[in-house]
Amino acid sequence: MHSTSAQAEGGITAIFRKGSATKQATIDKYFKH
Repeated sequence: MHSTSAQAEGGITAIFRKGSATKQATIDKYFKH
């Protein structure tokens, strides 16, 4: 359970490190699941 949460947080952190446009597109994908 912890490893899955860590991976999810790591992915979100990577998103925020990228450009805001890419971040927004990826966030949209996350919420459409």
